[in-house]
Amino acid sequence: MIARRLRMNTPSKSSITRLIAYLTNSQGSSNRVQDVRITGCESEDATWASMEILAVQQQNTRAKSDKTYHCMISFQEGEHPSPEEIAEIEQRFCESLGYGGYQRVSVLHGDTEHLHLHIAINKIHPEKLTIHEPFYDHRELARVCTELERQYGLAVDNHTFRTQARPNAAINMEKAGDIESLTGWIQRNCLADLKDAQDWKAFGAVLAKHGLTLKARGNGFVFASGELHVKASSIDRSLSKTSLEKRLGRFEGISPSSSMKSQKTYERKPLSAGASRLWSEYQREEQERQNKRERLRQERMEQREEAVKDFRLRNLLIKNMTSGILNKLILYRLSHNRLKKQLQKKQWIDWLRAKAGQSHPAGRHALREKQGASQRRTDAALRVLEFGRARYRFNPEERESFFIRVERQSGSRAVIWGTDLERAVAESGMAIGDRISLHKIGAEAVSVHQRQEAGQGHVEKARIAGQRNHWRIDVLAKRISEEALAYLQSRYEGHSSYLRGIERYPLEPETITRKGTRIFAEGVKENGGRLFVSRQATDAELRCIMDFAERHYKDVTIHAPDPLRARMKDPITQHPEQKRTQEQSQDEGYGR
Repeated sequence: MIARRLRMNTPSKSSITRLIAYLTNSQGSSNRVQDVRITGCESEDATWASMEILAVQQQNTRAKSDKTYHCMISFQEGEHPSPEEIAEIEQRFCESLGYGGYQRVSVLHGDTEHLHLHIAINKIHPEKLTIHEPFYDHRELARVCTELERQYGLAVDNHTFRTQARPNAAINMEKAGDIESLTGWIQRNCLADLKDAQDWKAFGAVLAKHGLTLKARGNGFVFASGELHVKASSIDRSLSKTSLEKRLGRFEGISPSSSMKSQKTYERKPLSAGASRLWSEYQREEQERQNKRERLRQERMEQREEAVKDFRLRNLLIKNMTSGILNKLILYRLSHNRLKKQLQKKQWIDWLRAKAGQSHPAGRHALREKQGASQRRTDAALRVLEFGRARYRFNPEERESFFIRVERQSGSRAVIWGTDLERAVAESGMAIGDRISLHKIGAEAVSVHQRQEAGQGHVEKARIAGQRNHWRIDVLAKRISEEALAYLQSRYEGHSSYLRGIERYPLEPETITRKGTRIFAEGVKENGGRLFVSRQATDAELRCIMDFAERHYKDVTIHAPDPLRARMKDPITQHPEQKRTQEQSQDEGYGR
């Protein structure tokens, strides 16, 4: 059994909802998610449980570190503990870390050779709202692993914590890069002889035989081979300064022996014997690349010098002009901006735009392709407005088919038709208001009936060849349920409605102070990315919060009781700048 913590390098990018969504996603494999266990949450569904955990995390505004503890427990190949044992093991680990009464979601994966358990723990206490960070958790995880292996008869693993980071890093670099390190070379060629040396003279003879020298640096020793240095204690703990002086006596220095010649020295080369023939070719190509980089650097320096000379000449001409001081200042600024533009590194997109502006055909084509791809990514997420069975294209004379009415993020709407869409909808479990992605995964040849005019006003059905498209629907974001909504609203007493939106811009009536604090007018409050208004809100406050939403949000969803929601919607429909189509006014999601 092996247990380790999986850390997020950037705490700001940590998201409990994304983590739980990833852990519970089957990814097309029936064996991936074998069991899901939720602890400390009201909901029994992992999606809503993640929202509950997120609501608790957002109430702690002081903690700047990662608020989620992600632990993985892996069993050896062939080990399959019972569900009861898995639950006991999970509880044991959480209690040992101090997370016994905390919210968490545990997911058992079986899509690899080793059965493993993921535990996503909310580090914020559900009642105290304080954060708990276990220190030296690696020691606690190793201790619990040892106890559980003995208790449940599991295979024994080595849980000794490694403190020698440098040698491990060097050996790992050897395995990854296939280049022999100085640390590994010393361990393989002369470590045994160095341990057998009984005095400093014999120790120095071993070093001279292998082309090494010993130097005192700081409070320890280093081995040197040419310009390369490596800490002696990183080779082996028996070669530390304390251990060597205890075994060989006080270090007074090692005088090099003129009669002793190096028989074997360290040389940077591949570990694989079969790749030694290609090493020389690699070195030659690398030298050519280095020479090319040096030439380009020289050219860049020459261009920089020419730009600076041109800049100084322009400034000299400006200095000798007879115009006023204001005109000179403007010319100086223009000259400085020109120099800055000449010296700054040009990004790929800027270079592409420059080529497109110069009527470069390939540049124009690449820029149009990139803009088209960006637009396609923008419209990839679709919001479901309506779906069901109807006459094709809503024509009473056509045969019945299945349709989905969607809204793109750009605001445009479309209706997708297809018989196979009914199956895709049932498998995805989507609902009205969800954000989905729609993919065409194939087509099959079919024969269908089509109405054709036979002349003299007669219409008959003809059987023609066609194709039936096959679809896949991925639900990107579920619409919040009433149960989850009630739970979230209960966390914020004194408020009964809020607005959710995306892409907020710092416009009026929001004011940003020097310290970055946002100030809202007319009693508008913000918490966790949501805007709140009190139950006893006045018409002015409602008008203010809706004006703010119109300015700052592309997509607005109102969650409130019907009376308050009606009061908030009325000013919107009467707003002179608001243009709503008939289809938009019939949208029951109250989205804009």
